[in-house]
Amino acid sequence: MAQGFRNLDRPPAGLPNLHPLTSQWLQRAQDVVNNIMRGKINAVLPGVTLTPGSATTTVQSPLLSGSSWIGFCPLTPSARAELASAGGVHVSARGAGTLTLTHVNSATADRTFDLLIIG
Repeated sequence: MAQGFRNLDRPPAGLPNLHPLTSQWLQRAQDVVNNIMRGKINAVLPGVTLTPGSATTTVQSPLLSGSSWIGFCPLTPSARAELASAGGVHVSARGAGTLTLTHVNSATADRTFDLLIIG
């Protein structure tokens, strides 16, 4: 097992004997907490490509909410250029499970990003 954080790699001493199912559930919860402490929070939507020949792209994911903060990580030179362009790319609408990105209407087909979704 990988090194845990802040002594979360083992339960505190003096716990009473637990039912095996409770013990298994606590082990899974411990793994989740340790992964969160390592920055593994399942908040990245990989490989979102802007729609060629359109000024908007609709993105759907259960990670999205009406108040999600979106970070852009360009994966291609075309995506980097899109961020640097006068129009750029921005979130123009968002809701439960969906968001709309507004961007330059271009035939370029490789404007691909990873999106960081918080909230």
